[in-house]
Amino acid sequence: MKSESPRNKDPKLIPLKDWDFFILEMLEMEDYPLSREFIFRKARNRVKFLNLEVTDKQLYNKISRSLTKLINNRKQLQRYKYSGYGYVYGLSSWFTLRGELKKKYQEKLTPENF
Repeated sequence: MKSESPRNKDPKLIPLKDWDFFILEMLEMEDYPLSREFIFRKARNRVKFLNLEVTDKQLYNKISRSLTKLINNRKQLQRYKYSGYGYVYGLSSWFTLRGELKKKYQEKLTPENF
């Protein structure tokens, strides 16, 4: 008899890992959309603080995988094209049903978020 794990209940839903939680918590704390590079810099600071042995390339891959999972599989994040700077990532609740970033969060976007 198979054990019942969350993965068995919904095989399409990939479980969250530490970096997924890190990204979600950081977005909630900052309360505005962030670029992948900004998220990466914050993650690198965390790696240094915790004295983890992770290369920049490994860390960038982990952040990229987490963002992809949170957007495509979990639907907890969405991305927004910020003119001249690329994409920023935000919580799904910050977007309209049509996928547009709500005005409150558009106003918070500045070049410093990159």
